[in-house]
Amino acid sequence: MSATYNIVLDANSDFAVYLQFKNCNGEIVDFSTCNLRMQLRTRANSPTVLDELSTDNGRLSFEDDGKVRVFFPHDITRDYKFTHAVYDILAEDSNGFFTRILEGNVEARPEVTR
Repeated sequence: MSATYNIVLDANSDFAVYLQFKNCNGEIVDFSTCNLRMQLRTRANSPTVLDELSTDNGRLSFEDDGKVRVFFPHDITRDYKFTHAVYDILAEDSNGFFTRILEGNVEARPEVTR
C-alpha cells in the first residue's frame, strides 16, 4: 500500500517538494536506481493527463540525502486550468517491477496578480 501526501501549490510559481521514504524499520528507502513517473489527473480514471513528471523529464530527481525532489516550474503551473487533481508516483526498478510509492491530491491555487 502506498503512502498518502497532499500537495498545495501556487499556479504560476516555481514549487518543489522534497520527499523521503522510510520502510517499517525507519530506514530510508533508496529509489535512486529506479525510474519514477507521476501523473496528475482530475480523477484516477480520467483519460486526460493534466501534467506528467518523471525522472526522464527531470521534474522528479534524487537528492544526495535520499530524498526525491518533485518540481513544478512556473512555466508549467501558469497553464494549470484546474484547482484540484489527483496523482500517484510509480517506481520501476531495474527488473521492470512497478511499485506505487505515493498518492494524493494536488491543490493548485490560482494567481491573482498577473
